[in-house]
Amino acid sequence: MVLKSLPPKKKVHLFVGLTEVQLGIYKNMLLNKSLSSGNKTHFVNILMQLRKCCNHPYLFEGIEEEGLPALGHHLITVSGKMQVLDKLLIKLKAGSH
Repeated sequence: MVLKSLPPKKKVHLFVGLTEVQLGIYKNMLLNKSLSSGNKTHFVNILMQLRKCCNHPYLFEGIEEEGLPALGHHLITVSGKMQVLDKLLIKLKAGSH
């Protein structure tokens, strides 16, 4: 049984830009360059690799800088989607959602 007093579901599409790190990886993939120096990577499915880049650049090995904490603010600042999500969560928490 479903509660009949629930308001109808709303969908909101947000278009988010890429960060500088994401843009660099994206362009390198389109130009078929390696992600890090000395590492020649052949992408079998370029579309899936570009999708991974748009989600978060740390999904690729060798992108994250050495010495950074495992859970830090750098996880948010390097991805456009994570930046929007961070702002959205703060706003929703302030509104008691």
